[in-house]
Amino acid sequence: MLGFTRKLPFVPLPHLRARDTAGEGGDFFELGEYVYGQDARLLSPTACLKHQKPMVKVFQSQALSYLHLFLLPSQSLLLGTPTKLETIAQICELLLISARMYGLKPLLHYLDAREPKTLSTPSHIRALLDSLKALRFAKRATLHKATSAKLLHHLIAHRHQKGLGVVIGDFYKLDSHAPIASLKHHLVLYALCVRSMQEWEPSFLDSAWGYRICDIETDESCTHALTLAHYKENLARYDTKLSAYFAHMGAKLAFINPQASLLPQLQRIFHS
Repeated sequence: MLGFTRKLPFVPLPHLRARDTAGEGGDFFELGEYVYGQDARLLSPTACLKHQKPMVKVFQSQALSYLHLFLLPSQSLLLGTPTKLETIAQICELLLISARMYGLKPLLHYLDAREPKTLSTPSHIRALLDSLKALRFAKRATLHKATSAKLLHHLIAHRHQKGLGVVIGDFYKLDSHAPIASLKHHLVLYALCVRSMQEWEPSFLDSAWGYRICDIETDESCTHALTLAHYKENLARYDTKLSAYFAHMGAKLAFINPQASLLPQLQRIFHS
């Protein structure tokens, strides 16, 4: 049982400091220990029980001041029709439109393993997105796969610019670099994995007992024939790993189908 030595005050919400109220544009920022004089309606019962002391929800005006788009390039993003890379560019365009509507400053982090860059001006962001949409499979050597360590480096480097963070890619062979759970207190983080339905139901595997798969990232061929059942099992196992990875950072992982209309998918993800 939690006990209080003094009666808790109920202060009229308009008299609270801007950082302590969710009204008039305030956004949830973090949990904090209760300080006498704060409004008791800010107490979080779940957090109080978990920490065994009074905990309040802290709100901050304009806490979501930035939109971070973290793009992870990979040669496998050039597969499909439309290509995954083209779909990712369109997703970024839709998110940038939303950023303007909500007054968020966009930052595009293109995490190329050889030449990572952060773009902040609309013209530079537009130029990069246009170049990605025009990129074809013959130019796949220009895409240099970034590791999750590179992603974490940029997340940590920019976490002082609090806001909404969106990691976009197909997370091809995401390595086991340990994610950082504390990021959830700095960024409202989403991870969007672009994957077509054909990858879940690969018709080319239905017509034969097995199929030899070539890795376009390394040009290596699988050492054994892959059955449809085995393929689905591997994919489901990898998706479980992905979900655990991003959940540890406090991120919501969602799958985007490039063959479907993007706007309804994004609305469902960000409003659920």
